[in-house]
Amino acid sequence: MIETFLLVAAGYTAFGIAIGILFLMFGISRADHAAKGSGLGFRLIVFPGLVMLWPVVLGR
Repeated sequence: MIETFLLVAAGYTAFGIAIGILFLMFGISRADHAAKGSGLGFRLIVFPGLVMLWPVVLGR
């Protein structure tokens, strides 16, 4: 049971990382115009939230 939980958590995180990277590359300018041209520091701060909340990001 623990092994299944860890596999699901790993899958969720891996999918979140992929969605987060794609969103930072292509979608952040559309979602928030103030973030257009933002630097690496801002993107690194936002990235963990994108990974954890990827279902919300996909909904937008």
